[in-house]
Amino acid sequence: MNDFRKKLKDKKRIVIKIGSSSLTHENTGELNLFKIEKLIRVICDLKGEGKDVVLVSSGAIMVGSKTMGYDRKPSRMAQKQ
Repeated sequence: MNDFRKKLKDKKRIVIKIGSSSLTHENTGELNLFKIEKLIRVICDLKGEGKDVVLVSSGAIMVGSKTMGYDRKPSRMAQKQ
């Protein structure tokens, strides 16, 4: 068991913060489904161990922006919302 897993062993709640670079392809900025699938597998494993997992994403604006057809992060608040 690596050091990271040892630290988590006795914790009941784990908060995972994930940003845009962890959700997207480095070159294209498009969603990287392989990275997302890997994250989901880790979360499922933790849940299977009885952990309460909280996922916090700072990448939500970027993901929504791509979905809405913006080629970069919107600057106006109305577009961000």
